[in-house]
Amino acid sequence: MPARGIDVFRIYQNVQDWPAVRRSGVEYCWVKATNGTRIAFANNAARTPAPADPTVAGARSVGIAPGLYGYALPGDPIAQADVLAAEVIRLGCRGPGTLPPALDLEEPGTKSADFGVRFLRRLQERIGQQRVAIYMSASWAAELRPDRWDVPGLVIWIASYGSNSGGRGAIPYYVGRTDVHQFTSEGLHLVRGITSSGLDVNESDIALSTLLGGEDDDMFTDNDRAKLDRLNAFLAESANAPGGQTLHDAIWRNGDALARVLAGQSAQNEVLAQVAQNPEITADALGDRIDTAVARATAGLAEELTARLLAHVAPAMVAVLGEHAADQAGRVVDELSRRLHDDGQEAADTTTERTTA
Repeated sequence: MPARGIDVFRIYQNVQDWPAVRRSGVEYCWVKATNGTRIAFANNAARTPAPADPTVAGARSVGIAPGLYGYALPGDPIAQADVLAAEVIRLGCRGPGTLPPALDLEEPGTKSADFGVRFLRRLQERIGQQRVAIYMSASWAAELRPDRWDVPGLVIWIASYGSNSGGRGAIPYYVGRTDVHQFTSEGLHLVRGITSSGLDVNESDIALSTLLGGEDDDMFTDNDRAKLDRLNAFLAESANAPGGQTLHDAIWRNGDALARVLAGQSAQNEVLAQVAQNPEITADALGDRIDTAVARATAGLAEELTARLLAHVAPAMVAVLGEHAADQAGRVVDELSRRLHDDGQEAADTTTERTTA
């Protein structure tokens, strides 16, 4: 069942009755903490700082899980991430029971995947966890595709209101993964205890315990990293062990967290599955299976890159040699394609022979 939450900034949303908010079914609350490289400021000429402290404390007082977000401004994403990270640490808004800190990407001049990735990776580094979130509109998400960013553990929070009548509809434009849907900015009739001109209301499409970093969190955590490091150290030490030392103890000593670490990595996941089926597998045998799994996982990429290269060969030859060379260019492409295919087949056969020997 989707878990309901809100996001607020105390200058715009006046929470008068936190128990009433909780009774309305609200289970989590993102709180605005920063504007660019500054603490979020009041809406006045002096830009008086309005820290998130009282809102975070109010949410916690009734069992609503808090989290912080930073509103991005054009400029250095690293410096802005540092300011948000400092507030996350100061207010204790990290770790299990809290929302992942979020980057609010909506200001003109910040529409960039590079900006988002650099901010989020820096945030992860500074707070010591991989659970972070990105917020943007569905139209921006369709263009920037945050589901493809190189940010492990990323929670994707999409704003899409439809008719903005307070009901939740489908998300247009964006076809990637959505973990949290901000489905209305007119949600005051859904949540009691708040006075304002409007209220953003969200529903999560992942388990609340996962969103809050609970025990069934399938994201890569610092604890998972430590366990994977211990396994890698064992593999390095035992790779040439006499008598074919087995991996059974190393694998299962690290528990189920290891499986979650590897779940999103196709080659490693395939190897782990084989270890689970054959816990007495030796280091040498595992190495062969890793080679096979990596080759299988990268085969599609190699084929795509080859196709892209071949698509440019003939036009390049014609551009250099002239239109009269078009037939020769075609024959060159055909010959290159044949040779690359033969090389790939030979490599695959060699790998198969080694793993079945």
